[in-house]
Amino acid sequence: MKRFLRLGLSALLVGAFGAACLQPTQQTATEAAAPKFVRFADSEMLSGYLRGDSETGPLVSAHRGGPTTGFPENCLATFENTLKHGPAVLECDVQLTRDGNLVLMHDDTLNRTTTGRGRVAEETLEGIRIVRLRDNQGNRTPYSVPTLAEALAWSEGRAILTLDIKRGIPPQLVVDAVKKAGAGNRVTIIVYNLEDLLAYHKLDPSLNIAGSARNAQDVAAILNSGVPAKRLTVFTGVGRLNAPVVSELGKRGIRTIMGTFGELDEKAASDPTVYTNLVSQGIGMIATDRPDLAFKALAGARREPATQRS
Repeated sequence: MKRFLRLGLSALLVGAFGAACLQPTQQTATEAAAPKFVRFADSEMLSGYLRGDSETGPLVSAHRGGPTTGFPENCLATFENTLKHGPAVLECDVQLTRDGNLVLMHDDTLNRTTTGRGRVAEETLEGIRIVRLRDNQGNRTPYSVPTLAEALAWSEGRAILTLDIKRGIPPQLVVDAVKKAGAGNRVTIIVYNLEDLLAYHKLDPSLNIAGSARNAQDVAAILNSGVPAKRLTVFTGVGRLNAPVVSELGKRGIRTIMGTFGELDEKAASDPTVYTNLVSQGIGMIATDRPDLAFKALAGARREPATQRS
């Protein structure tokens, strides 16, 4: 099989991770604005890409998909817009409706991000379809709330989705949805505790999972969980580098993630070394509200990833 990535005039045809890649030549404005898609044949290839010791360099995770004016959070149009900046990992949130449908929504209620009101868990999918999404400035947009199934279908051949599953949703529902969509090659599941880590791994050992570690005890629990290191990325906190945790996970080849949303992203608007400094200290993925800034800052550190499609 041939692996490739559509990135403007960058051309890549390789047989394994670590193969040398071509440097991009001068791009036209249209080519520069084209979405940057990434593809993998299976979850094993995705796992290799996400490994901390892979040669792709630092990754950028777009928090809630990378919302900006006119583009709401957890929205497929927003995902596509974010990919114009680079092949982002798209973090999105999953809630469960009253009639058992998984939808993309961060809050427990519709109030902040849509034209509707009320709790997501008390509404049907039909009711949620009526409302329209608002952007972070409160502006009504033409976009509706997507289902997880729609997001998984959209992501094929385009991007990695990192699913932040909200409290109370049975893991089996999520695993079934991923399997039905054949999306194991483009999905990671966020978990916040050892119980959920083990539950998802037991249901599908091929899944790639993003765990969480804030201290040495968390690191030990993850490393001793029985979940292979190659299936793991680990979130290490927001706003402050957790050097001991990052170092220990890095020794095991596990890619570490740090959130910069909030104060650090604001600082990065005038000082892009915010991102490069974190990478130089071992962070392998920047989770940010400003993927545009992060991609620009990290352009010299990234290598265009070798990817595979069937």
